[in-house]
Amino acid sequence: MEPEQLFEFLEQWDRTTATSLSEMDDFEDHLERAAEILDRIAQTNPNDEGHLVPPAGMEAFVNFRGGFLFKSPEWERAHPTGATLYDVIPEWHHDDVERTFLFLRNNKNAGPQLIVCKSDQVATNSLLMIQKANAQESEQPNKFFVRWLVSAWSPRLESYFREQHNLTSAELSVFEQMVNGLSFRQIEDRFEKTRETVKTQSKSIYSKLGFAGREGAVRFALHLQLIMPPDVKRKSDLLANLETEILNVNGRKIGIVRKGMLSGRPFIFLHGIVSGYEFGEDFEEQLRQANLCAICIERPGYGRSDNPVSSDQILEEWLNLFPAILDSLRLEECCLVTHASGAIYAASTLHSFPDRVCRGIGISSGVPNFTGSVQKGLPVSHRFLHWCLRNSSVAINFYTKIYAEYLNKDANLEKLVLNNYSESAPDKLALDVGDNLQCAVAGYKLLERPKLKGMFGDIKAMWVNLKRWQTLLETNENTAHFHHIWGAEDPMIAHDDCKAYCDTYPFTSWSIIEGGGHLLQFTHAHQVVHKIELMVQNDQAWNQN
Repeated sequence: MEPEQLFEFLEQWDRTTATSLSEMDDFEDHLERAAEILDRIAQTNPNDEGHLVPPAGMEAFVNFRGGFLFKSPEWERAHPTGATLYDVIPEWHHDDVERTFLFLRNNKNAGPQLIVCKSDQVATNSLLMIQKANAQESEQPNKFFVRWLVSAWSPRLESYFREQHNLTSAELSVFEQMVNGLSFRQIEDRFEKTRETVKTQSKSIYSKLGFAGREGAVRFALHLQLIMPPDVKRKSDLLANLETEILNVNGRKIGIVRKGMLSGRPFIFLHGIVSGYEFGEDFEEQLRQANLCAICIERPGYGRSDNPVSSDQILEEWLNLFPAILDSLRLEECCLVTHASGAIYAASTLHSFPDRVCRGIGISSGVPNFTGSVQKGLPVSHRFLHWCLRNSSVAINFYTKIYAEYLNKDANLEKLVLNNYSESAPDKLALDVGDNLQCAVAGYKLLERPKLKGMFGDIKAMWVNLKRWQTLLETNENTAHFHHIWGAEDPMIAHDDCKAYCDTYPFTSWSIIEGGGHLLQFTHAHQVVHKIELMVQNDQAWNQN
């Protein structure tokens, strides 16, 4: 099916239902025949997993700009602040690091690179090793593994040279200073030795180590000091598994993706129906700078997670799984963020587990609609689906199959995304920037095909089966607070109705971002992440207008 065909159909349906419902009498017969044809089309493409054993030691992963992707606990303790490698190393070594990144990127077979960092505060120098860290060797390097030793010399190194190469105590004292970058003149002054004595001892050192001169002997010692890290490729694989893994929760597969500072302060992110968790580079950079890690959970029926047992009970299944998911992630308590139609999941989770989910934020998130009316600003594909759910099981069967087939083509996905956000000027502009369009398309790719059980279960929970919302509103004494953030120019939000809802119930609040549409993660990343940071810190301003 070509993009134009689906949209021509939806636009014709929209015009027809707007004028006369009597013309829909033969509609179900046509849809039933079409659904029979589409039964043979859809396919699934399951993915598989990995699991994490986190790296240890004073180590980190950074991107090409030096921004931290992950910091080991030891690094975090030594350097708790700083969003990039450049923030924690001496300024006079910034050019050295930048040249090293460029060298590693441009030389496919380049090995680890060493930088001896000279300090103006301590007598000894530190040692920085930088190595390519892409899991796939064919990729152009965009991630780098960094190990930082606070000294280029150690008791372990001294013991090795004493035992294996028979260096004397005097030679070891001289060699330590050579490794730490001191000149012969400085060594002479420090130990009050003559130049001739230092030269004699240095020649003895070179001979015992098997090198012709100082450069080779010092480089050998620096490499030995860094011999402790295991294979960096294995560490890169572990980083990839930290970024994306599959949990086994009560016998069910649940996909997990982490974004931002992977070792930062965690919060749970719940995607909407098609919004996904690809936030865009600016949003992820803001997360890294705020030292935040978004743990994105692929809900049942999406991505690599198992399908729900029943679409009619999808929300209840989620609530039954959620405590075990937190246990698998070793999270006793957390904050929660969602986007758009993930609001029903966030609100229900905050209501059901206030002892484990303390606060929540909804980005462009909806509120319950008990009237049955549909927001006019919703895309026509959304409005048609709502009509199917309200009026015709045959139409639902047709739409499931035709939508699944439509989504199997990447060109159709881009067309659908552009069409869905065409009514919002900020969103249209955002999709023209960088990889934002592909990030939005990635949300649609989370939909499991051909059954779309997650999608249709969610829509039923939002628009048809509102019992969970009603229970939440009737028994809200212990509900954790839920703050909504809306763009002032979001056509999918009925702002007056949503504000009235939030003002009615004490467990919810709202704020407006001027100039924002529906895709606030692309257009206003700094403001949204700042709100999330305040929430995680439990700052009193986190839920204020």
